[in-house]
Amino acid sequence: MARYADNVLIARSPPEVFGYVSDLANAPDWMPHVRLAEPVAPPEAGSESGWRVIRAVGGAEPSTTMQVVEYHGPGMAAPPYRLAFRTKVAGVEVTYRYRFLPAGAERTRVELAVESVGKGLIGSLMSLPVARSLRREEAGQLARLRTVLEGC
Repeated sequence: MARYADNVLIARSPPEVFGYVSDLANAPDWMPHVRLAEPVAPPEAGSESGWRVIRAVGGAEPSTTMQVVEYHGPGMAAPPYRLAFRTKVAGVEVTYRYRFLPAGAERTRVELAVESVGKGLIGSLMSLPVARSLRREEAGQLARLRTVLEGC
């Protein structure tokens, strides 16, 4: 298993930040390499909920499904809010876990943990290359999110 973590402080309320991040239609604005994200089911956690995501990867634009595996946001839970998406890339299962913590008046600390686990023989062989690629692709994701939400 490989892991990558990052965090950022954003000058917006936790409900506002959670709402923006949980709507993956916004992903092309702040997630590196995402070209399109469209819902394929309702945005609550469950086996049928998710998003079809098209990413630019090495000149190709493969389509994957990002399944919502955790969804604890405003109206459902008290902060910290939690959101997680899971996808498969080259036999490697990748989970993006976000936490949204209050950090003073109208401020949110966003924490991101990305975990990748190889499944089967191909996934085990691809685990390290996928983890390296994800680390490169996701670096700066939260800084871009802050820029978009703060309008800087």
